[in-house]
Amino acid sequence: MDLTINGVADRIGIAEYISSWLYKYGNQSIGAIITGKAVAFRIYVKPLDMEGEFERVPDENLSKCFEAIEKLTDLADLLDAVQQIMDTRDKKTA
Repeated sequence: MDLTINGVADRIGIAEYISSWLYKYGNQSIGAIITGKAVAFRIYVKPLDMEGEFERVPDENLSKCFEAIEKLTDLADLLDAVQQIMDTRDKKTA
């Protein structure tokens, strides 16, 4: 499962730094990779079978997917808050 940031593959070093910081502070499941022209923060989960009945997906697999969604959503919220701080700073110095 990925949180993708388009057009920033040239900044993979920053994404790797964020990933290592997350690892250091207890979130060992998020890695940073280049996906074409983008950077993705990735959590590996077992694929869900979208052809079969949803009710047949093992509860553990489904729980891990929802946990991954929650972690990546939290990361997106954090990155958005940092961007807002930077935007505010830039407006004050302009």
